[in-house]
Amino acid sequence: MRLFFWSACLTLGLLAGAGTAAAEGTKATPVPLPILPQGTITLRVATLENTRLPAWPRPRIERLLAVTARIVADHFGLVVRFELGPRYSVADLWPEIERRFGVRLRHQIFDFRRGRGNPDLLRRVYTKVVARSEPVRALLRRLAPDRTTPADGAAWLVDRHLEGLRSWQEAKWPDGRPVLADTMASEWVYWDALGHLNLPAEVFVTNQPLISAEYHAPAPHAALRGGLTVGSTGYAPASRYGTLSSFSTFAFEPGIPALTRLRGGRDYGPDEATDLAGAYLAHEIGHQLLHLGHPFENPACVMRPAEELRFRDWKAGLDPGRCRLGSEPAMTPGAFRFYESLNQ
Repeated sequence: MRLFFWSACLTLGLLAGAGTAAAEGTKATPVPLPILPQGTITLRVATLENTRLPAWPRPRIERLLAVTARIVADHFGLVVRFELGPRYSVADLWPEIERRFGVRLRHQIFDFRRGRGNPDLLRRVYTKVVARSEPVRALLRRLAPDRTTPADGAAWLVDRHLEGLRSWQEAKWPDGRPVLADTMASEWVYWDALGHLNLPAEVFVTNQPLISAEYHAPAPHAALRGGLTVGSTGYAPASRYGTLSSFSTFAFEPGIPALTRLRGGRDYGPDEATDLAGAYLAHEIGHQLLHLGHPFENPACVMRPAEELRFRDWKAGLDPGRCRLGSEPAMTPGAFRFYESLNQ
């Protein structure tokens, strides 16, 4: 998952221990930790489709949300009800994001498609993330133990990120269409801006792949997937709880070799894919309602991002008894700080 402010990693910034860095040097106002109602918490859900790509039907999304509600209850002790509402299209919303924010957003994009990205700048940005976040350094000690300095760890992450982006540029849907056909629709910074459209939703479920690189709030776990974001949470003034979570079902699709490799050589049947997606959306709800971070080194935590896209292994390791709220800094409500501004 990625917090938006990371604005989010939602990115996710989104990183446990790095949340305050998301707005360093700015005067942005922090989003307060929500005061949750007693009893049932209702979250409005909208779908946001790229109509040219395969989309999950409503009954499948309803099943996904039912699984999310169970995982949220088990891991956070919260009762949530999802209210599935309007359907939007990328073709309708993206021109408005472009009109209002496009000039600003494009400056943040590492433009790998046209060969205009700046790898040195990307490494410097990642170096700051590694230097500021002990959870990220712990992740690197496990995955790249020979990279002992923030700069070395950042270089390793950037190499993985850019190598993955090259793979995504070659990836195809089963019908032969390129995965990255819609340039701006795949860019995470545009999804980060979605909450500023003031739409009536706390959650968006989309079929759009989010695959990108940016100089703002890079997410190490997304780097390991070649820039693929599964979920992201960020500031949204019209949300009941101050933030908006977006979640892409793309990572659960079968028949795309680049995805299958990241899942450890596995494809999932429709029911298992839906249930795994529902469990993973609970991760974003933890960001939204409790402002939790990323406990990278505790596989029992739903807030620990899946490594690559190994969702089956990730879900099998979940155990709320071994990852209670308050059990470590990243699992303490308020661990991550969101800010009331675009792309802080």
